[in-house]
Amino acid sequence: MQKLITSVIVMNNQYDALVTPGLQVIAEPIHAYQHLMERHVQAVWLEQKYFKGLKTSDGETIEVLSPGIWNMEAGPDFQRAHLKIGSREYRGDVEIHLVDDSWFQHQHHIDPLYNQVVLHLSLWQPKNAKSITASDGGDILRAYLEPCLTLPPARIVQLIDLDLYPYKRFIGSGKCAHTLFRNLPESKAASFFKGAAEWRLKQKNAYAKMRVEDVKWQMGAGIAMALGYKNNAEAFLDLFLKLQALSLKSEEEFLSLAIGACGFFNAECEKKWEHSALYRHLCALHKTLPSIAAVKLKLNQIRPLNHPLRRLVYMAKLLSDPTIETLHTRMFQHWDDNWPSCQNKKNQRALCMQFHNCIPSYQDPYWNCHYHFEDAISAQFLPLIGEDLKGEILVNSFFPLLHERISHRKDPQEMEIFWNVFASIPASKTGKTRYLIHRFFGDTPKGAVLHKSYTEQGAYQLHRDFCLHFEASCEGCPFVDRYKMQHANNTIAKVLDNMQR
Repeated sequence: MQKLITSVIVMNNQYDALVTPGLQVIAEPIHAYQHLMERHVQAVWLEQKYFKGLKTSDGETIEVLSPGIWNMEAGPDFQRAHLKIGSREYRGDVEIHLVDDSWFQHQHHIDPLYNQVVLHLSLWQPKNAKSITASDGGDILRAYLEPCLTLPPARIVQLIDLDLYPYKRFIGSGKCAHTLFRNLPESKAASFFKGAAEWRLKQKNAYAKMRVEDVKWQMGAGIAMALGYKNNAEAFLDLFLKLQALSLKSEEEFLSLAIGACGFFNAECEKKWEHSALYRHLCALHKTLPSIAAVKLKLNQIRPLNHPLRRLVYMAKLLSDPTIETLHTRMFQHWDDNWPSCQNKKNQRALCMQFHNCIPSYQDPYWNCHYHFEDAISAQFLPLIGEDLKGEILVNSFFPLLHERISHRKDPQEMEIFWNVFASIPASKTGKTRYLIHRFFGDTPKGAVLHKSYTEQGAYQLHRDFCLHFEASCEGCPFVDRYKMQHANNTIAKVLDNMQR
């Protein structure tokens, strides 16, 4: 595999052309995601941000009391929504499309699963609108998002990380498994996913710059997102930025504000943890501090060791740590000092371990033996952050910064070493990774291509850019056709080049 990665480096990365074929680079170095897709609109609806003043096509004001539950099964996009439209309240489902015509193209008008839809939300308003009807003949209220957006669509797309939202699992292997990856040599498959991984690094770096302009806080913000895991990554990032802006010095003050913002000082929690002196102290401290906007956390299916309270403790220590502003520069120094000697896997793994050790572990006499504010003391040591999470921080937060830095230096040998170091890290082998191996490669041994962290990241990006927008099936997905077209064009170009020589 070492030789494979080396040979891949010299190839031009053309993954971006697959994502946005024909687009020109204008004003921005990264030009993908210029348009809202249906899944982006679903995320906007779930979060209830980036728009205001939503009205029905008849001009009635829509107040969203609950956007509903994002449906992962067949049927409407959101179920059990609660809306107040005009003077009436509605409880039912919400279906989302880019245009009204999709309702009929997808045959929802003859599908009983959609009879409980109370609102059809489209991004674009048609010139000649027509009624939306259910299979039982009932009329469905319509609304259009684009006139109500508070930010330009391209900006909203850049601010939404689709990886943080739920997705439907495609049953069986995908179209690309049968018509492309099954016949693609392992070296070419690895090359393709390397290109997708490089694109992902650039996207993550661009996202970090948009959310956190000051580079000295980008690593801290990335760590905060990792602390929130998938369900609460955005909430933890928002909280981190709010607290960082206050410029407090006391770890206790950061922790008290964080706990309060997340709603853990409510009546239910006060009753649950009233016997804890630490909890009572933090609650009293919170009343003396300036208030910040509340942050809503998702608390379902969380193991005690990963409880948000413990992650808030780590965040408070992070915010009060004066060395965190120089974390990225210290990690850069490790790279500068060691990359020339990273010609073998042993040194590559050693360098990765140095990166791991740079990410603070933090210890606490209370939280290293308590899950939360319970009376019982754990007999085993409870770390605030594990090595697996440090690995995610390395791949998702530091590597994008490092890749950009190396790119500016334009040293092919240094970039080659970067990818070899990346390749030395094994894949996380999460449930999502196993799912993508099956989707892209079926049950064939070629799925081993995704056993490296860099190819795993490439698979995540391919899934984000294409699969997520065609969740129910591969019908309409342009990926395979674009790949084959690009391959054909490259072949023709090589033939013409050889003829000219």
